[in-house]
Amino acid sequence: MSLARTAALILLGMASALQHSVGEARADGEAPAPSSPASGVDVARGDEWVYQTEDSLTGNVLSSTDVVVSDHDAGTIDVRIRITDPGTGLVRVGAQTFDTFWRRLPDSGGEGAGTQDSWGVRPNLRPGDNWSYHFGRPLGEGPIRMDWIGYAEALGPERIDLPDGRTVDTQKIEFFERPSIARYRYEMHIVEWFAPEINRYVRRDVEVRREGKTIESTTEILQDYIRRR
Repeated sequence: MSLARTAALILLGMASALQHSVGEARADGEAPAPSSPASGVDVARGDEWVYQTEDSLTGNVLSSTDVVVSDHDAGTIDVRIRITDPGTGLVRVGAQTFDTFWRRLPDSGGEGAGTQDSWGVRPNLRPGDNWSYHFGRPLGEGPIRMDWIGYAEALGPERIDLPDGRTVDTQKIEFFERPSIARYRYEMHIVEWFAPEINRYVRRDVEVRREGKTIESTTEILQDYIRRR
């Protein structure tokens, strides 16, 4: 059996084990099925998304994240990330690079290879599409690079109510990721709601498990979108 097929079967098993409700997002049988763009998202320098991240277990607000496009060319999107701790006011600023479908690329000058698909979408994504992917990144904050395997499936359309009162049509996508070396027993379950009219995800739930136990569970929800044209 090939490595790719073995990885896909492992991650399908993870999907069955980790499947859970994602809370406030509501399915709507009448919602259209928005597809992802065919040639990349329509963004420009200065476009901005503001998210609030909550602890999914307690409901406590963990941070506010401001994402601004700093550069954009035919193949990549560079963004400035500003994360603010609401309790202390501490601000952290950094930069990240994505392809034009918001799949995360290795940071400039950093170790890594491939795209981490769980930040974005695939071209012309439709409900029922599924795929496997691989990428290389450091494990946590450590210096050791780790090869990761992922499995994704487009679950279908959902309408999401945003805090500003808007309702947007989204494509709901589920991802499972883990290091390719199984002994690390580290798993990530991500559910993303991508809205074509927002040109990015409007909600992203992340559950992290180590040794089968949840060590982190967060919900990130769009608060504001500023399109500068």
